Amino acid sequence: MRVWGTVGGLGVVAALGSAACSLTTSFDGLVGDGSTGGGDDAMGDDAVVTGDVILGDDAGPPGDAMTVDGPPVSSCTPDPHFCDTHCGSAPDNCNVVRQCASCGANQTCDPTTHQCACVEISGWCTGRCGPTTDNCNQATPCGNCDGGLTCNNGACGCTPESIQQACGGHVCGTVTNNCNQQIPCGPGGSSACGQAGAVCESDGGCCAPDNVTPCQGKCATQVINNCGQTISCAATCPTGQVCDGTACCTPVPASTTCAGKCNTQVVNNCGQTVSCPASCPTGQVCDGTACCTPQPLATTCINTICGYATNNCGQQVLCPDLCGICFCPSGIGHCSNLTTNTCYCKPCTRGC
Repeated sequence: MRVWGTVGGLGVVAALGSAACSLTTSFDGLVGDGSTGGGDDAMGDDAVVTGDVILGDDAGPPGDAMTVDGPPVSSCTPDPHFCDTHCGSAPDNCNVVRQCASCGANQTCDPTTHQCACVEISGWCTGRCGPTTDNCNQATPCGNCDGGLTCNNGACGCTPESIQQACGGHVCGTVTNNCNQQIPCGPGGSSACGQAGAVCESDGGCCAPDNVTPCQGKCATQVINNCGQTISCAATCPTGQVCDGTACCTPVPASTTCAGKCNTQVVNNCGQTVSCPASCPTGQVCDGTACCTPQPLATTCINTICGYATNNCGQQVLCPDLCGICFCPSGIGHCSNLTTNTCYCKPCTRGC
């Protein structure tokens, strides 16, 4: 690099880095010591402040904290078995409303307990007479027979077959027997399944619903369980996770999301918007939206004899004044223009 200077009012050009002066060697004695150039340096003893950042961000520790916007991190783990013992729409253990399956035939969802309760079979007294006990184990009088028929074992003019004969392989639900009566096939004279929470299917068999597996890793969505029921997965996820759309997600630390970034917003792995700090870790500066480690002053100023230079992080630094040492024949001079990196040299009074 060639640098313009003035000697006795005349423009001269000197080759920087010539055999007469090693810029790297000169830095060894100047960087960090705040020294000046030649004795007649018109800028004064404090003019050369080696390594000072003139324009750009100073390196330093983070100042402002990272903030996260978007789906909140859960602080409560919803009970995956909640819908095994509840029906309809009900608040779960995290006090978040969840939509569970509806109840089966001859049952209704109690709005207070959110559990299935027995309902008498419609037309229970059809084909029946006398005192009876319905499918809900409630005493239900069905009256006398019409047309002079005799009430025989609860049936008018007919001898009913046994429950076992009528139900056959059915273990729940209802069937119609030989006397046109609706017969409950569940245990204890009910039409429900013996296992709590089990679903009576159309073929008279019982299905134990698995409401956990279809909702694993899911949130705020509806799924079909193994019994063909539509259930809603919890709107929240296990503690420490967020509901990203309809999937549970564990967010990476904000420091990982913002690694190498500054003064910008970044979307993390769970769809949350993370606001990265405007400053960077100690020893780095924020260059736009990226953290940058400034190169050594000697590297930035390697081709600058005096004045300003821009480093790899966009900072403008003031390089040591080497005019008198490396440029001026008289050995006495100073930087006359910091922007154009121009030296002024004191004319030689004797031979140079």
